[in-house]
Amino acid sequence: MWPFDRTKTAAAPGGTTRGAGGTDPAAARASTDANADAIAKLNKRLDAIEMEWMEWFDKFRRLYARLAKRQEREAAEEENKSSEDAPGREIDIQPVSGGPVPRARRNY
Repeated sequence: MWPFDRTKTAAAPGGTTRGAGGTDPAAARASTDANADAIAKLNKRLDAIEMEWMEWFDKFRRLYARLAKRQEREAAEEENKSSEDAPGREIDIQPVSGGPVPRARRNY
């Protein structure tokens, strides 16, 4: 996709040859090189931005996983706590005043 004709014509004043488009090939090459350098710089910046975005995404993903795991753990503890106090189950109660210790809950 070269925008200039590659055929050479007669030498222009100053000794340089010009293509059919009337543009100096050296100047066109310099412009193309400058554009290629600009594109390379933009690609590097884009890669850096993508890497930074991936790092932040990974941080948020890990944070969300920790929160979800904590929530599951709390739900499991709550379920265990509620099932421990179920009526009719035997539980050990430590005496506070030294009196008799009930060994089972009564359903009242």
